[in-house]
Amino acid sequence: PTNVDPTDTKKYLKYQRTLEHFHTGLVKKLTGCGFLTAHLSQSKHKYLGVCQLCTETPHRRIDLLTVPHHKWALSLLYFTGSMRLNRLMRSWATEKKGMHLSQDELYHLAG
Repeated sequence: PTNVDPTDTKKYLKYQRTLEHFHTGLVKKLTGCGFLTAHLSQSKHKYLGVCQLCTETPHRRIDLLTVPHHKWALSLLYFTGSMRLNRLMRSWATEKKGMHLSQDELYHLAG
């Protein structure tokens, strides 16, 4: 399922386990076919490593992030933006809009 209500705890936990299983399986499959060549760091939802498309091409750094559907847009902003852009967006959200912005959530600050 791609649109699970995070307030439905039982379904959401099952969804989280499905994402973890997908992430682990993806890393195993990409390692098995020789695409991922070195592992730098790995958790249930994030992988940092080195890949190589074929033996004639250079090795490249690769980061893989698996997130729930409802966090996709915020994660995309965080993961693809520079550190400066992320800091500017978070600062703007807080100072100009009275909101908190992170890779996981966006909400109005109490006050």
